[in-house]
Amino acid sequence: MKKMLSIGTFFCISLIMIVIFRAPVAQYVCGTFNKTVRAQDECMKTIAIKLQDPFLCEKIMNNDFYTTGQPRDYCYIWMAKLKKNEHFCEKVGTDKDLYGWNNQNSCYIRAAMAKKDHSICDQISNAQQKEICVDSKFTE
Repeated sequence: MKKMLSIGTFFCISLIMIVIFRAPVAQYVCGTFNKTVRAQDECMKTIAIKLQDPFLCEKIMNNDFYTTGQPRDYCYIWMAKLKKNEHFCEKVGTDKDLYGWNNQNSCYIRAAMAKKDHSICDQISNAQQKEICVDSKFTE
């Protein structure tokens, strides 16, 4: 009789394969467990953030997404924060998030806070968001 892997075992093996082979395996895993493109994008975003791998952000399709703010944008916003690198913000669109803030500007705020560097605030186009960034107290 053929023994089947449990979902948990399959998922653990999949994560190990993702670490080794990155994009192809991540795309396979996200495509296998998620039937909608939106769910696949969210899956890829989650894996990219967990692995802190900006290359995986590029694999997010952003199709069939009905709310403001695209998964790829949020992936790069997280990369800017986690890697303390504001250059990821250049890949973020200027769509508004659920609170009406420009996603790219929000990215610069997060990067500035992560790096504890107020000079990054100069790249923010919205006066309110720039003020929030400049007035931020960077704490450990």
